[in-house]
Amino acid sequence: MIQKNKIVASLLFALMSINFTACNSTGVNDNNTTLNENRPVITLKGPIDIQIPLGTRSVLDGGDEYSAFDQQDGDLSSKVQRTNDIDFSKAGVYHITYTVTDSDGFNDKKQRIVTIKASNTQPYTGGTTYTGSVPVISFSDGDTLFLNVGQDYNRYTYSAIDLEDGDITNSVSVEGDLTTAQLNTQGTYSVYYSVIDSDGNSITKERTIYVGYSNDIGTTDIESFKSWYSQTCGQTFNDALYNENTGQYNGAINCSSQGLSDIDLTNLSIFTTIRSLDLSHNNLTYIDFNQLDLSVNNVKVLEKLDISNNQLSDKSMFDPLFNLKNINELWIQGNNFDYSRKADREALYKKLNNRSLTIFF
Repeated sequence: MIQKNKIVASLLFALMSINFTACNSTGVNDNNTTLNENRPVITLKGPIDIQIPLGTRSVLDGGDEYSAFDQQDGDLSSKVQRTNDIDFSKAGVYHITYTVTDSDGFNDKKQRIVTIKASNTQPYTGGTTYTGSVPVISFSDGDTLFLNVGQDYNRYTYSAIDLEDGDITNSVSVEGDLTTAQLNTQGTYSVYYSVIDSDGNSITKERTIYVGYSNDIGTTDIESFKSWYSQTCGQTFNDALYNENTGQYNGAINCSSQGLSDIDLTNLSIFTTIRSLDLSHNNLTYIDFNQLDLSVNNVKVLEKLDISNNQLSDKSMFDPLFNLKNINELWIQGNNFDYSRKADREALYKKLNNRSLTIFF
């Protein structure tokens, strides 16, 4: 009887051993189903290591193709958050980071490496030699300047920086600076700033100066705008950054995360310059940019526009923005636009291109 019990116990132990060994050492069974947790997986398509020359303004092709899948939640591609630390004005090594979290709180993260090369043959590796890089000219009061008729201005708000030579502002030459007669005559003028570094690399930058009258700037008074801004966007306007004579606002208009399903931009027509307009994370289905009072011959400036994470789908709404004198950053991701085709992305880029544009799709 004792021997029989030993045999039964041995058989039970063998059966239990078979059940325990059905999973491999990684906790995955024969059907590749993870038993401890179902984590999402991000798959990056295209090159992981991207190299682009200095002067490129976006990673258009192969730099933003990805998918995400979770065994429980299914396709999570639309939930992927994409961030980057890229500075297109400087050679260096940067990263595009993709993260996604599933409904159980598990996450995955992947990265691409983007190397911006100082020349076609010499990538930047952290040293002090940047042969082949082009100097950068910038203006502390913006690339476009608005003056009242008869108003003088500070001619020395420009600076020039070179990766190898450092500050070379004193080497900048100016062509076409405004005369007294031009400052007293309404019109649009171009001034050209040029500089050459020690390696012979040169750049010429055009600056547009508009001379006009303050009553030509807009039809909405600033007090009406302040009231609208407070009620619609829940924000307080920064008077210190506003020039009522020229209509320039050297600050940001922020209407983000207000639950807006529509917005009237007519009140913003008072401005000739807006450094940044943020309409992101709302429920907007259409934005009428004609309400900014833009026209073919207009020289109004909007440097950064963020309309990401809305319900937008009509590409034609971008048409009025083609008349802007300058736009440096456009954020449109998280909408219903179809820019899956490279040709469509490049078409939008070319229409808005001012040689320093970055579009975040």
